[in-house]
Amino acid sequence: MSGQSILHSSSPATAPYSTSTFSTDQQHPSSTPITIPDDVKEEGKQPEAEASATATEAPVPVPVSGPVPEIDGFGYLGLPNSLLKRKLASADEYELRMGEGWTINDGTFAHVPTTKRRKRDVPYPVYINEAHRSQAGLSNLQISHRTPIHPNALDVAVNHVRACLPADLKTQVNVFPPCGPDFWTDEGDVAQTMFEKTQRGPFLNSDGKSYYAGPKFRSRPWGLWPLWIEDQWGKNFVLAVWCLSRLPSNDGSHYDFLHSCALYDPRRDPEVGEDGKHGPLIDRHYRIMRQLCHFFERVGIHVNEGSSDMVMGQMAPMAFDECSSAERVFSGAKEIMQDHLMYKWIHGILTPGPEDILHFNLPRWVNAYAARVEMTGICAWVLMASFNYDARIAVERLDPDGQTEVVMDGERKMIPNYDLAGPFQQPDSWFADKDYNLPASESGASGA
Repeated sequence: MSGQSILHSSSPATAPYSTSTFSTDQQHPSSTPITIPDDVKEEGKQPEAEASATATEAPVPVPVSGPVPEIDGFGYLGLPNSLLKRKLASADEYELRMGEGWTINDGTFAHVPTTKRRKRDVPYPVYINEAHRSQAGLSNLQISHRTPIHPNALDVAVNHVRACLPADLKTQVNVFPPCGPDFWTDEGDVAQTMFEKTQRGPFLNSDGKSYYAGPKFRSRPWGLWPLWIEDQWGKNFVLAVWCLSRLPSNDGSHYDFLHSCALYDPRRDPEVGEDGKHGPLIDRHYRIMRQLCHFFERVGIHVNEGSSDMVMGQMAPMAFDECSSAERVFSGAKEIMQDHLMYKWIHGILTPGPEDILHFNLPRWVNAYAARVEMTGICAWVLMASFNYDARIAVERLDPDGQTEVVMDGERKMIPNYDLAGPFQQPDSWFADKDYNLPASESGASGA
């Protein structure tokens, strides 16, 4: 960012992912800007050694000019357990800090010095929600490769990939925010309780019967949805991809039949099979697919066990000592949109015929660290854009002997700066076999 002003969120950089309150904390961009407290509004007021400006006063309108990050208009839908819920960010959640520090600067752009704290000098974003979620993702991506990535980072990155598609193709694809874990749990009572909550109150249309999230799901034929899963096999993201078609009785305004659905899970069974490899988690796959079908029915998408094709998608397996499922889901979503769907769009076969089957085999190798670097760049760019480009991407120097405290599964850990970089040496031949299973000899190796 310009100068030494950094946008901070009051929430921790990482959250205990074992809870059922796994949240994306994001919402469709609002015109509500961060507001400036009175002490900052006073012209010429000098700061203290390290002053902070916390948004607490009435909003100050910000004119929208220049390009802004494109976000799909899905933020209106709020469901329990963060299912499709992007929370509207509040100005009270933010803190803008100015302080002395070393940054890489070639002098091309003039920064705002710490001696200036007038209203026009204090940076605040055009879209507060975009600033919040991209900043949360950017901070988390720079912490450690051994902690799960915050869903904000995954959501911002996957949405960016969709935003870069050709305009005609983009209108055929929906990308939904990450959610979980209660809807996909193996504890039937928990999942049923969450589903029952969607049957009452604000989650229904005015008729009291139809589920008001349905129109969004039925608006486009293709959908991609990262899901956060927690069960006896572990905790990780998976990617659901589906294609819809129209029933004969459809008036052509929406898609209401599940043509095919694929589920991509990088985790493998910890038990070694007869072939000496760790195979797919069959029981987990069927459970999640069953829950997905229940959800589709609730939003008005018909599922037929005989004609709706349910596929176990193939993707590169994740070693058991990794936390790289989000990077792999991002890489897979990018591959599907920019390669497979692009091919179908170019050849005019994006709308499936009765005999078409959705079955995209993803690459058998993923450089999770490279995917993480790309996600970091996307979040940084979206954060810069949320300030209407009155900001720039800069590198800040850290204390080389310092350590950062993170929280994972309720446990606090202190990590050094270099922990971000992942393994110092990658395996020479970390490449999945044609069956996409994980060799026992590689199960503890890191492919990140």
